[in-house]
Amino acid sequence: MKKILTVLLSFVVLSFGALFFTACGNDNAKDTLDVYLPDGTPGLALAEAITEGVDEVDMEIKYHIVNASEIGGLVSNGSADLAIMPTNAAATIYKSGAKIQLMSSNVFGNLFIVGVGEADSLADLAGKTVYVTVGTTSAMLEYLCSENEIELNATPVDDGKEIIAKIVTANAQGEECYGVLGEPQVTACKKQVSSAKTVVDFQAEWKTLTGGDSYPQASLVVNTDFAKNNAKVAEAFANSLATNAEWIAKTENIAALKTALQEMGYTSDTSALISAPITTTTVENCNLGFVKSDAVKASVKEYVSVMNKGQQLDDKFFYTYSA
Repeated sequence: MKKILTVLLSFVVLSFGALFFTACGNDNAKDTLDVYLPDGTPGLALAEAITEGVDEVDMEIKYHIVNASEIGGLVSNGSADLAIMPTNAAATIYKSGAKIQLMSSNVFGNLFIVGVGEADSLADLAGKTVYVTVGTTSAMLEYLCSENEIELNATPVDDGKEIIAKIVTANAQGEECYGVLGEPQVTACKKQVSSAKTVVDFQAEWKTLTGGDSYPQASLVVNTDFAKNNAKVAEAFANSLATNAEWIAKTENIAALKTALQEMGYTSDTSALISAPITTTTVENCNLGFVKSDAVKASVKEYVSVMNKGQQLDDKFFYTYSA
């Protein structure tokens, strides 16, 4: 009897110990999928997923809309399981040690120089001030100017809203003003200033210089630790974005996205995706799409080399799908 009690006691201790170490030692257990996106065009790449949900994902999905200047840090520190972010910024933080991989590219160029004044081309902007946000926009402007041997005064500002405000003020005072904007801020600017016009189409300039139809401006990245332990979830979410471009091109779905964001607690004061006057033309100018890592690899490597002054990416940066 004593032997039986000893065996039972040992079984209980071992079972409790296993449960204890499972509860305390499993840092990888997650029941929430944290998806981050900068406020603006990249968010439209997730429109269908945000609005309709992703049936194949059995976790609660939480979407975090943040300022574009914050996305790199939040991805680097591991806050994001998945994130849409500028491709060249993803490459930069990867080089600095961020544990991420690129799963797909989803925005293929949406940048324009917009303003009021007499300029009608990039050449006309020589010697003039052009306001630009840091990151992709400033890097692309620098590249276009360098390749076209044009010198202008690129003046950095915090965000696109500041550029729009400067254009509004300049127009009221009868002065000229130009800035680099992406959709949906281009649409927002032209709604506020009827005389505002598109002076430079970055996508057309890129095509002229490289011969390529588009450039992988923003991509979906995954935290490598999350992918290692939740590959099916990560791949299911990524694959759900394949139909997004067609979905968000419909007026009723644009409205549905705004409603979904409001139901999540966002307002027109906290998200440009709600406040911006997004139209089907806006969406068309965003050049949304979905190309998986293996198919977009060469394009990303070329783009990052241009944007990040020769940075070379190794193949480990690109996620390998299980099927």
